Amino acid sequence: MKTRAKRKITAILAAAALTFTAIVLSACDDKNTGGLNQDILEKGIQVVSRNPGSGTRTTLVDLVPFIDDEGDDAVTGDAEIVGSTGQMLTVIESNELAIGYVTFGVLRETVKSLVIDGTEPTLENVLSGKYSLQRPFNLVKTGDLSDAAQDFWNFIFSDEGQAVIAERGHIPYNETGTSSERYAFETNGAAGTIAIGGATSMEPGMQLLINAYESLADTKAKIELNAIGSGAGELNTLSGVFDIGMVSREVESNQLDFAIMAIDAIAIIVHPANPVEKISMKDLSEVFKGEITAWGELA
Repeated sequence: MKTRAKRKITAILAAAALTFTAIVLSACDDKNTGGLNQDILEKGIQVVSRNPGSGTRTTLVDLVPFIDDEGDDAVTGDAEIVGSTGQMLTVIESNELAIGYVTFGVLRETVKSLVIDGTEPTLENVLSGKYSLQRPFNLVKTGDLSDAAQDFWNFIFSDEGQAVIAERGHIPYNETGTSSERYAFETNGAAGTIAIGGATSMEPGMQLLINAYESLADTKAKIELNAIGSGAGELNTLSGVFDIGMVSREVESNQLDFAIMAIDAIAIIVHPANPVEKISMKDLSEVFKGEITAWGELA
């Protein structure tokens, strides 16, 4: 069972890598974009960022970094701020001058991912460590869970749950060789309502996990999902509003127990009509800090 499950996850990851690469390449294809708009190179850059409580923003602030001399978040005050991953996609899709960022798991052909420091944003490069914009998807809790919440937690980290994560385009944490072996899921049959909330970038994958869990014949628990950001995920778990919190960055509170659900990567995205195909980490930092303000400076 474990061997078959591992082969299934490996096959899903391989397929996901091919699919993701196809999305990146097709976004650069004139047939799909209707042609590149060279006039963009003569215009200003519209930075689009998540709110300060976002786990995705916090991760990029640390990794790129977008910080000032004091080490604080230095994303330009001229940035358009959006409240969710979905809103980020909508803005980039509709604005040829915009640049933003999203989790790999939500990429689609209506946006284009930039090559970073010469490295293409592929799952293969994430697994090898060549693509550096990656972070953990954490689940947090306070001590022991209810029987119902524990049942769902067990499902997430089982063979079946991790296969769902791989199918979504994220990397099961076990695939990196950094945690214990998975197991086949067996429900404890507990009933009840489970409250889960936090990172919006984790919402699509979590919804798939919920759907898969609730579709099993012997599971009885029902799950309520509320994606309101990583910071709120931590706070509401600490206060008892959430049984399980979703945090798409390093966990800040030392009062929470956590486990890494998956490894995710962050793509830097632009409109498909934008002729810019790549960017260095140095230039990316300067763009988001408002020091580079025109697309022509990146051509």
